Amino acid sequence: MKFDLKSLKPCQSDVCQNGGNCTSCFNETATFCDCPDGFQGNFCETNIDECASNPCQHGGTCQDDVNSYSCSCPTGFLGYNCETEMDWCSFVQCPFGWICQVSTSSFQCVDPAPITREFPYQCSSASCPDGMYCTEETVASFSCKVE
Repeated sequence: MKFDLKSLKPCQSDVCQNGGNCTSCFNETATFCDCPDGFQGNFCETNIDECASNPCQHGGTCQDDVNSYSCSCPTGFLGYNCETEMDWCSFVQCPFGWICQVSTSSFQCVDPAPITREFPYQCSSASCPDGMYCTEETVASFSCKVE
């Protein structure tokens, strides 16, 4: 909506948009709008884009809202701004005392002292947290990756 400043009367009910508060000064010859958080412009007509500063880290996708934003984080990251790398090893305990090694989108359980095994570790649905699949890497290791 565009306003013609000459046709406006001081503090008409529709001068300030989006809940802005109108004030008249100088014998009611000038009109000013005090904008609520999240809006700007002479008449509070513009929503501030909180995503313009690219607040989401590690490739997160920003969704702008009024006076706020939210980030959709890629696999392996969490936090309000996707600032924290997920610790996959905190979700699982490796079997047989094996050691957990983490990467961005997966983790691997590795036998710290591999011995000659006749059969490799066999993955099952219990090997990995929900939403991850198991891959047998060697006879003494397996990995869990995001589906």
